[in-house]
Amino acid sequence: MAAHPDWLWFFPRVVSTHPPRLAWGTEPLEQGPWGLQEPVLAQHFLPPVQLLLVPGLAFDNDGHRLGYGRGFYDALLARLPEELLTVGVGFEAQMHLDVPVDPHDWPVAALLSERGLRRLGAEG
Repeated sequence: MAAHPDWLWFFPRVVSTHPPRLAWGTEPLEQGPWGLQEPVLAQHFLPPVQLLLVPGLAFDNDGHRLGYGRGFYDALLARLPEELLTVGVGFEAQMHLDVPVDPHDWPVAALLSERGLRRLGAEG
């Protein structure tokens, strides 16, 4: 964030665990229920962004991810507009692994690690 102070950054806030739902807002941030920094005020149910960084424990070569088990990002990815660029973020050791894929899983369009950014799919 410090490298791009002219960018507008949005962060997720947990608004429901059943069903899993996130809302999105900007700074200021406060500690949320799992110890992560969340926006104090989150008014957007879809992030108003052009690029979404998506966390995960592991990613396969098709962009499917193994998440943290609560379904927040699975629910979000299913609702995003197709033109929004989704980027799975992790270390290279978390990339190119076999992950279980369920019907409700949505792949990300690119992977970002310490090795750089790699687009996936036909246009990759």
